[in-house]
Amino acid sequence: MSYYILDDHRSPVAEPDLLAWGRWYKKADRQIFEYNVDGVRISTVFLGHDNRPLPVGPPILYETMIWGGEYDRHMSRCATEDEARFNHAAAIAMVKGLEADALEAVVKKFL
Repeated sequence: MSYYILDDHRSPVAEPDLLAWGRWYKKADRQIFEYNVDGVRISTVFLGHDNRPLPVGPPILYETMIWGGEYDRHMSRCATEDEARFNHAAAIAMVKGLEADALEAVVKKFL
């Protein structure tokens, strides 16, 4: 498994030293986005480790989860913060029941 930290610019950087990664992980603010609406929480975080099922393609480092409501525990994972922004906006639109044109407006707000 590959481990990553966020540098001072919040960009992912590989961390080969597991102990150094653990010290960083313990104190890091990994929350990228958070949104609450009608008792539903949408959270996007930096995972800190690669979640690819196979060692092909870029590392999967971000996760968006919906907690509560109709889509409770819906999850999407991705490789970049830009993709994470899109996934977060899409989750908001999904929870709000927005149509495709409204989704575009929400996504633009996050990109």
